[in-house]
Amino acid sequence: MLDELIKAYASQPVGKKIIENPTIKHSEGNAICGDSIDIYLKIDNNDIIVDFWWDGEPKITTVVGASILAEEIVGKNIDEVLNWSFDFFKERGIEVSDRRKRSVVFPLVVTQNAIKKHKWIPPAQWSVVEDLIE
Repeated sequence: MLDELIKAYASQPVGKKIIENPTIKHSEGNAICGDSIDIYLKIDNNDIIVDFWWDGEPKITTVVGASILAEEIVGKNIDEVLNWSFDFFKERGIEVSDRRKRSVVFPLVVTQNAIKKHKWIPPAQWSVVEDLIE
């Protein structure tokens, strides 16, 4: 199943574009795998994500994670998203090695940090990959 997802998302990533006037834009790089990704969120007054897009040229396992987020995150409350971990991807059939878990979960880390930035949570309390894969 993962091979099929990788092929599908490699040829047609979901949610890859830049949106106009996002509520928050947040960019991060992953020193371990060399990826960088930009996350664009539109959040309404009830803290519901109404739009999610991403941009960058990450490795394919990161594209898989970002594409799954793009398919699932719209309509979710930002506090719910802050509680997601690698289990979110595992529940959707993503089984990968520990090394690849870091890449798959990286877009979620950046998304959570975008939300924390939006909520004025200090960077010292932002998410890191290791917290979401254990």
